[in-house]
Amino acid sequence: SHTLTLDLITDAATKAHLASPKIQPISGDGEDFYVCYVHPLQAAQLRKSSDWKTAQENAKVRSDKNPVFRGDVGFWSNVLILSNEFVPWLDISVAGNSFRGAGTGTDYGADCAANLLCGRQAVLMAEASNPEALVVEQFDYKNKDGVAGSFIGGLQKTMFNSKEFGVIQVDAAAAP
Repeated sequence: SHTLTLDLITDAATKAHLASPKIQPISGDGEDFYVCYVHPLQAAQLRKSSDWKTAQENAKVRSDKNPVFRGDVGFWSNVLILSNEFVPWLDISVAGNSFRGAGTGTDYGADCAANLLCGRQAVLMAEASNPEALVVEQFDYKNKDGVAGSFIGGLQKTMFNSKEFGVIQVDAAAAP
């Protein structure tokens, strides 16, 4: 089966750690870890697996800091797994058995999500300096204040030597 498994997440984290240039983990709460965004259907598959249930029973201390109790999927192999409905969905079905839509052709289909394992360099943010970014003016004989703000900048996927950097795409099949 080519569904999302704990072994596949471990392999992706290992690949990130050994990548050249290395994909740096994110640091938080005194730990270094990667973040993997998975499609909700695959998060459900993980939560239903016996390996996952056993791992979560024996995992981090039960507290507000445990990702399972915050609504996240959980931790595995230093990877924080988060469910996100905006994970790219790849409907590669060629028959009417796709839950995303009917196709024509042979009776074969696969629904797949492009899960994303991210390091700290996955996205860059740039901001231009603007001394007048916040303007406060008074109106109605100084009875009302008006405030306007502006932002010049943007977010961009990291590229290194014309290649995407900081992210590993983990394609895996999913079923409704």
